[in-house]
Amino acid sequence: MWTIQDSRVRPAGRPRSAFSAKSFATSDVDEAREVLTQSYADHSIRTAGRVGRGFDFLHRVASSSQINIGYTTFGTDVDISAPPPRTSYIVCFSMRGHLTMSCGAESVVLTSDRVAVVPPTKPFGFRDWSPDSCVVGIRISRGDLEGDLSTLLGRPIARPVDFEFGKVSTQGRGSTFLRTVDLIESELERPDGMSHESSLAARLSQLLITSLLTTQSHEYSEQLHEPAPAVPSSAVRRALDYVETDPSCVSTVSDIARAASVSVRAIEHGFRKHLGVSPMAYLKEVRLARVHDDLINGDPAETTITSTARRWGFTHLSRFSESYRQKYGVLPSETLRQRRGPGSFAGLRPGFRPE
Repeated sequence: MWTIQDSRVRPAGRPRSAFSAKSFATSDVDEAREVLTQSYADHSIRTAGRVGRGFDFLHRVASSSQINIGYTTFGTDVDISAPPPRTSYIVCFSMRGHLTMSCGAESVVLTSDRVAVVPPTKPFGFRDWSPDSCVVGIRISRGDLEGDLSTLLGRPIARPVDFEFGKVSTQGRGSTFLRTVDLIESELERPDGMSHESSLAARLSQLLITSLLTTQSHEYSEQLHEPAPAVPSSAVRRALDYVETDPSCVSTVSDIARAASVSVRAIEHGFRKHLGVSPMAYLKEVRLARVHDDLINGDPAETTITSTARRWGFTHLSRFSESYRQKYGVLPSETLRQRRGPGSFAGLRPGFRPE
């Protein structure tokens, strides 16, 4: 069964968690309020008509330490009001049907192609639900979203991110955000999905946060899309050392940028300038080389392809096998059978061009 996480910001150093999930159904308004408070924020609910009449609450939520993604239906029109979420950003859109969402003095009709984002500092609410409405609500930890933005910019931010309310879209560039939501949903449905492993769940969560920040309009958008600043070769060396020390622990390019003490844009520019590849492409090469070394030195009676690949961060075994074959000209199983002797990791560093 799924479990609903608490709504506190993840403290510094708290381990990332895999996604957990829960579904809930009730015709009791108070029970529904309690569930939604745990999933999102404290609030009040009242039915537009007689209490309990047509009230058919269904809710399922997938939770990690960084985000909650919930799907909610009421079966009737309800009025919901909530104080500022303080520790979170709330993102909402309607999978089907429509409803009106307010944030401070603003309001917008939510549909499948219009998303609204509530900042931590403003009260919000909902009304005018069509009976068939199914709303997707995403709670994102304020600390994680603002920390990710700081990493992307390469500097601290002075105030909460103020998305243009009701102008966030799932069309055009904004479709990246919706596709990320769909990816997480599909991984939740798979018994071997990425959402069930903590390090991979963290990557999925951060991918969702980054896609929201980079594809939707807010006061930092222009700064995010400015040309990347020059990065010293010493920063690239720090990034290389970080990746090569333990590539299995690196989740995203933001991790690499933080280790190098530069912005994401800067480290991406630095890798392409000095090595001719992106940071994540370099990480993949390092991981493939580590798998190769383990297989070439492994005992076929004790070593398995699956465990070795997963140890170094590969989860989709078919994709891993194809990447391995393209790099080494043989399948992983052939390398394991050959056992030609000690392998060696050369990586791409011989092509590093410091200035």
